[in-house]
Amino acid sequence: MKVLVIGGTNFIGPYVVRQLVEMGHEVIVFHRGETKVDLPLGL
Repeated sequence: MKVLVIGGTNFIGPYVVRQLVEMGHEVIVFHRGETKVDLPLGL
């Protein structure tokens, strides 16, 4: 499934993104670029 996460770099966002990727989903993160975070490659 393709999933768009809005604001996925703060609070619970990174956890949710990692879980979605591990479950095999195609994840796209949309954010303002003000916060740096360690997300899986390709995001």
